Amino acid sequence: MAWQQRNLLLALIIVFLCHSGVTASRHRRLFGIDNEHLTEENSRQFHAGICNASLPLNDHLYQLIGWCTKLGLGRRCLSHGVAACLFKKYIDLGAKIDAADGLASGLSKRQQIFWENLQTVATLIEARLLGKEPSGGIKGAARYGITKFMHLSPTEFRERYLSSLIVNASATKVNNEGTEPKIDGLRKKRSDFVSPDVLSFEARPNRIDWRDSKDVTKVKNQGACGACWAFAVTEVAESEFAAGAYGPLTDLSVQQVTDCTSGSAGCGGGDICHTASYYSGGGKRIVQDSLYPYVGKNEPCRQVTGGYQVGTTNVLCRNMVSNEDALPDHLWRRGTAAVAVDGHMWQYYVDGTIVHNCDTQLNHAVQIVGYDLTSDIVPFYLVRNSWGSDWGMSGYLQIAQGLNMCGIAKQVVTFGVSTD
Repeated sequence: MAWQQRNLLLALIIVFLCHSGVTASRHRRLFGIDNEHLTEENSRQFHAGICNASLPLNDHLYQLIGWCTKLGLGRRCLSHGVAACLFKKYIDLGAKIDAADGLASGLSKRQQIFWENLQTVATLIEARLLGKEPSGGIKGAARYGITKFMHLSPTEFRERYLSSLIVNASATKVNNEGTEPKIDGLRKKRSDFVSPDVLSFEARPNRIDWRDSKDVTKVKNQGACGACWAFAVTEVAESEFAAGAYGPLTDLSVQQVTDCTSGSAGCGGGDICHTASYYSGGGKRIVQDSLYPYVGKNEPCRQVTGGYQVGTTNVLCRNMVSNEDALPDHLWRRGTAAVAVDGHMWQYYVDGTIVHNCDTQLNHAVQIVGYDLTSDIVPFYLVRNSWGSDWGMSGYLQIAQGLNMCGIAKQVVTFGVSTD
């Protein structure tokens, strides 16, 4: 108990000094820090109060980097000892290592990878604290930190959770008419928000969240299978099925779409534009998840009868990069959308709106379920991911609107549904 009290006192002293007028060099001398870095022993003492506190992991990390930045050290005061402390907490919180992820290497290698990822995250946090990140201190900008993927190398993360075959970035129109379908017959429950006769660009609200109308199923988890493309298209079909009053909100079979979509590579990837079109004719339908449940690996395609059989109609696949300002209107009039994005830095995403640290090389697919254009925060799209509710903001994230951030406007797929 005395040792814990001593560490708590040390942490309080650090807080006091960090908010006093004492110089950073004086701070370092007080703690025996020479040559602008911490020794392993000094680092252990310096961080003991943090490592033994009962704070959430990212509160630990942000507090630690914050103090170190005030000392003029930034991420350099992160030691292997501190990383080991945080890694233990990571494991204690239930991180799934080795067998659960299909990983052959042992715990020691996972700890080393955790350390390397921690350096990446610390760099992002330090830039944020120093005001050097590209967001320029924008209110509500994304925070990056410790996530459930910290034990995976960036390469392992890409192989397991991203896709290599989201390739149709040109996003040509594929609906039969060659023009955008009429609103009639699409999303019959739109009257929950406004009557159909005023559905127009002028009537579009500054904020919409299709979860509010009970049109969005629960967050799903693709696991270590790159079937994000199948999740995104199936989730839009689920939303359209509920919005069109064809039946209750129902989980449809992602596994069937993964197994049975010709031209895809299953867990190896697929194209959302092609997939949405594939179920628009020829008797092809998506069945209920309860009849064809998800197993997270490639399986032979099975024919299933009974239950709801859902096909796609009025498929529209667009590249909206040059006209992204029209995308919120598109989402308002046509409902949720499947989009291809770059998700390589989402390995570290915690919360907030992504306004930087994102490329436009498409490697992932998600569902846009709304947007918020209000002026007091960064305008953003509300996006549902397929990495479980223990990732991001309960399975969701926010992406800045109007910047083609993460390539979100390169391939936008919307459609209606029909049932047999």
